[in-house]
Amino acid sequence: KIDAQKFPWVVQEEISPSTLSLELRQTQLALENFSRDPKLAKASLLNSSRCPQFPDNEWTNIIAGRAVDFDHVLSGVYSVAPDERRRERMGPFEVVVGTSTPAKVVRSHSDWVIAWDQFIDAILYVFPHRQSELVIYGKFIRQLFTSISAERHLRVIQFDKAVRLRVSQRRDLLLTDHAQFTDLSILWLQNSSGPADRGGRKPITSSNEQSSSRRREACRRWNDGKCPNSAAICNYAHICAKCRNTGHVSAEC
Repeated sequence: KIDAQKFPWVVQEEISPSTLSLELRQTQLALENFSRDPKLAKASLLNSSRCPQFPDNEWTNIIAGRAVDFDHVLSGVYSVAPDERRRERMGPFEVVVGTSTPAKVVRSHSDWVIAWDQFIDAILYVFPHRQSELVIYGKFIRQLFTSISAERHLRVIQFDKAVRLRVSQRRDLLLTDHAQFTDLSILWLQNSSGPADRGGRKPITSSNEQSSSRRREACRRWNDGKCPNSAAICNYAHICAKCRNTGHVSAEC
């Protein structure tokens, strides 16, 4: 039987304990509890009487401490059909069947606000202690939208996505730890020739070239779970790097 007490990170924590705020500690304990039986945690959540409407797969991300995809959240608001993705077991393997491409993509301030409000309801239902953090961060992002011209709002959306991704991959950061996101701010907000756009316009390339490029190359960052872009705006295809099918990354192939 594996001895969890001998994991290097556990030993290091015992030697030099991390100093976490009360909010971070509460989140860490909740995620640790969910991880003991994620299926039971999700089933209990979905069957609770006050459970807010939210995409099924994004509930899974919340319980696992992963970043929520606002494109799927926005799509879920207007969807008239349930998420068609399902997981099937074939011996020791689990296969994801169905598409994960969102019907709508967050591209404007209003789109972001709709997705954010849904996100707030879901997150606070699971982590009620995060209310102050989310209120402050939401106000901060709204101020960015109002201080930047509308044609550059995609930069704010990408900045928010990158921040939430980083926080989800750490257990020692809050969304309000602005000093920890200086590099993301420079990349997405301050860089006049940043990846989100070029002065509000995309680089001049033919549609055939763009289509061909996406067919040729799978997004490595997406396969590693680190791509801050949605499938609609990423320069590379969000497909498995091995089999080139949608719905799963190469690690699950």
